Amino acid sequence: MAQPLRVALVAEEAAGARTFKLVVDSGHELVLVVTTADATSPTAGAARAAGAVLEEPGIVREAAFAERLRDARVDLLLNVHSLLIVRPDALGVPSVGSFNLHPGPLPEWAGLDAPSWAIAAGASTYGCTVHWMNAGIDAGPIAYATTFPVSDRDTGLSLSARCAREGLVLLARLLEAAGSGASAIPATPQAAAGRRYFRRGPPGDGVVDWDTSGESIDRFVRACDFHPLPSPWAPAPRTWAGGRELRILKTLPTSEPARADPGTVARVAGGAAFVAAGDTLVQISSVAVKGQPTPAGAVLQPGMVLETQPSR
Repeated sequence: MAQPLRVALVAEEAAGARTFKLVVDSGHELVLVVTTADATSPTAGAARAAGAVLEEPGIVREAAFAERLRDARVDLLLNVHSLLIVRPDALGVPSVGSFNLHPGPLPEWAGLDAPSWAIAAGASTYGCTVHWMNAGIDAGPIAYATTFPVSDRDTGLSLSARCAREGLVLLARLLEAAGSGASAIPATPQAAAGRRYFRRGPPGDGVVDWDTSGESIDRFVRACDFHPLPSPWAPAPRTWAGGRELRILKTLPTSEPARADPGTVARVAGGAAFVAAGDTLVQISSVAVKGQPTPAGAVLQPGMVLETQPSR
């Protein structure tokens, strides 16, 4: 490392705490940490244990944030798993630059909840990106990126966790290069033609569309699955049976053709319910009723029809 850097970290979740440790272990100085400072925050816990200066997230939206970075003589600003949008006037303050760890390949998977969108869409490969921050959202030049395969049983949680692990490797490369100055860090412009931006929240208002394929229904359920953590796509995937809302928690696609209208429970076996999709049966092993998980076979019976809205 050419020289230690003065680093400001805007971060949340376990990835933020791991980044905190990475920066400290790399010999750099964390002069400011912006995070949700409650008792459950992993990043805040790591910062408090190290005696770092903590600021609440709201400071990022204030005009004084640029001056705060200037006063702290920040060399490097890192945004990790935070949904905060840093003010443009603050991005140019760090002497080396400002960077975001995005849990997805850019420019194809920009925006929010990208790992879940990728699973729902059936992506076979995925990745994560460290990019320079600019006035756009997930639009700055790419510094470092990696790709990896998506398994057919990945969930929103497992793919997000993989992005966090792989992202730390990219951040380590950034920290090593940044010690030699901004010119040592790659800055590859993103191709505008391939950019897609994904919004917050699940498709279709989180309601299961039984007319689609069994594979797509299974992907949607897995995209929503962050157990045991809260899902950013909650409450989803939703359906209704006899006017009662159910959440579909665990599914498996089958190759058995559906011989009934979509949404019809064909049979119940071994605690699971087999429901007709647009092409095949989908095995549903677990549902939630009023937030309580239960075997699907204890709630669903053959001949019941799952609906896309409450019956009147």
